[in-house]
Amino acid sequence: MEMLLRSILLTVMVVIGGASPWLVRDWLRGDLKADLEQTLETLSGPKSNGGPASSPSEGSSGMKSEDALPPYPLARATHRIMQSVLSRGAKADAVMTTPPPTDSANRAATPAEPLPTSRDTGLAAASGASPESAVGAIPSELQALGLTVGDSVFLRLFKKEQELELWMQAEGERDFTLYRVYRLHASSVSPGPKRRDGDRLIPEGFYYQTVAQYREREASNTGREEIDLGYPNDWDRLDPGVSGAAVLAVGASRESACLLSESDMADVKTMIGAAFSSGQMILRMHLFPFRMSDEAMNREWKESSKTADFWMNLKEGYDFFENAGFPPNVTSDPAGYHFSVP
Repeated sequence: MEMLLRSILLTVMVVIGGASPWLVRDWLRGDLKADLEQTLETLSGPKSNGGPASSPSEGSSGMKSEDALPPYPLARATHRIMQSVLSRGAKADAVMTTPPPTDSANRAATPAEPLPTSRDTGLAAASGASPESAVGAIPSELQALGLTVGDSVFLRLFKKEQELELWMQAEGERDFTLYRVYRLHASSVSPGPKRRDGDRLIPEGFYYQTVAQYREREASNTGREEIDLGYPNDWDRLDPGVSGAAVLAVGASRESACLLSESDMADVKTMIGAAFSSGQMILRMHLFPFRMSDEAMNREWKESSKTADFWMNLKEGYDFFENAGFPPNVTSDPAGYHFSVP
């Protein structure tokens, strides 16, 4: 029985390895191999010789633990997939990947966002006040989650569900923690990416703004509560006809197709401003047409097939965060968006 399981596992890994070379790397380093051997041992019982499973930090190549790379997040996701398949349990979460672009010109991918820098850069707050003093008492929700004002911030927006998620990364932690989900009001739910000024569409894709861009916008838009969504980005600009801008706003705005309540906007901007003042250099904003689960993709594929290929690319970035717990670095070229570990 164990030999049959190993044969099935080997076949699956060969297929996955062809499309996901980073998983092969983890296999060779021993990280993934140890996880999968542990799964097999759990399903088929302990090995007859009673020997312990390989340590994740010691690969089959005999590398020392201090030289071994930490397990790639998608390797852990693949472990969960294999566990579900072999145990005939709940349906596995599919990790979707695409091969690198192979256009004839071999153009280098264009950075869709600058690389993040350490949050402790000593960047002073514009007012000279600390993040904590700027917001007053730390909200009880933050304390319960082990977070504090000034922790790094990441935004995800889902237009069909009309929700905005605010995630925060505690200092010293790699994973982000969901702080709050805000309801969008009078927002456009029409599928498809924004392309033209005044089309009232919410962009779909991977956007960012730097601390300098944020503060410049704040200084120039006195009396208007809004957050620039970073549209158009480098991938959008590949369309020569792209135009317009997009903001998350309070009240009507020609540039906005999504609105927050005044109190929610104040909360979001407080956390963003505090994060920038504590040293965060870029704010990532991932904008999705809907929550891109496999079930939702199957349903939406039938309803909006003309955007299916584009959404498959977006789902790669969606799955990355869902599996890894932190947003990826994003680059783009004519073939689409590409994702890598920060």
